[in-house]
Amino acid sequence: MGKFRAALQATEAGLRLAPDKPDFRNARELFLGLAQFPEMKLIRAKPSRIVSEDGELGGEISINGHRALYFWDSGADLSVTTVSEVERLGLRMLSSKATVGNSAGGQIELKLALARRVTIGECELENVPFLVFRDDQQPFSDVSQEERGLIGLPVQFALGGFRWKPSGELEVGSIRNSQLSTEPNLCFNGSKPLTEFRFQDTPLTAQLDTGAVSTDLWPPFARRFPEILEGVKREKQTIGGIGQNADFEAAVVDRISLELGGMPLVLAPAPVYLEKIHSGSERYYANIGMELLRQAARVTLDFRMMRLTLQ
Repeated sequence: MGKFRAALQATEAGLRLAPDKPDFRNARELFLGLAQFPEMKLIRAKPSRIVSEDGELGGEISINGHRALYFWDSGADLSVTTVSEVERLGLRMLSSKATVGNSAGGQIELKLALARRVTIGECELENVPFLVFRDDQQPFSDVSQEERGLIGLPVQFALGGFRWKPSGELEVGSIRNSQLSTEPNLCFNGSKPLTEFRFQDTPLTAQLDTGAVSTDLWPPFARRFPEILEGVKREKQTIGGIGQNADFEAAVVDRISLELGGMPLVLAPAPVYLEKIHSGSERYYANIGMELLRQAARVTLDFRMMRLTLQ
């Protein structure tokens, strides 16, 4: 929600109870920097449509009056950009001693920056914070200058969510879910959005990460359904994160059918990881990425009704 001063107070209270806890110490460093910025504010939210020619989840936005082509990452605690973009966009930047985790289980050094104004269609926000990474780190080193960034969870949450079509159409500013009578299937654990999927009529919890290209099944899934791994060859699979790739042992199943957001989907091939990647990979059954979401004609992520719907 962007309430970093309140987050700093809560973290300092936690440190008084557990002064040796490294997560608290790192979070304090992050919030010390972010608390120096004015709090993010939604100025207006009008129904808007953004079109991406390459079919990605994202498209053209304006940051401090400059054009940018950023994608939307529900797995990102904050919006992200790079050092060269800070200069191009005229952002205010601060140093930080904090690090953040990536999807490959590593910890990455960062700086902090603030955008005075971010405009997305007819929607406008002030004082949007960004994490700042080096330009030579993946995934930004291989893209054009205007694409070196992503819109993270606080902006998405402030706008109430989004509706996206794999043809490249993104709607923001007024999300109305057509299935309001259904029960919510989203929640948060900290800043991580979680959703429910079903396998063999069993409800399972997964992280929802639109910044992930693939969908990965994690060790709890392997332990819960060992029979699907019988006779399946083990091999190393590479997981990429900002600034780092790492290899982990997995069993790659040819095909797994599941249900997500009210829609039957097929994961083929289906990598089932057998070793811990990060703390979330021991807590949840999967990380849901764009590979599955692209099977729908329309995806609605509604943070007001806490509902993910695939149609």
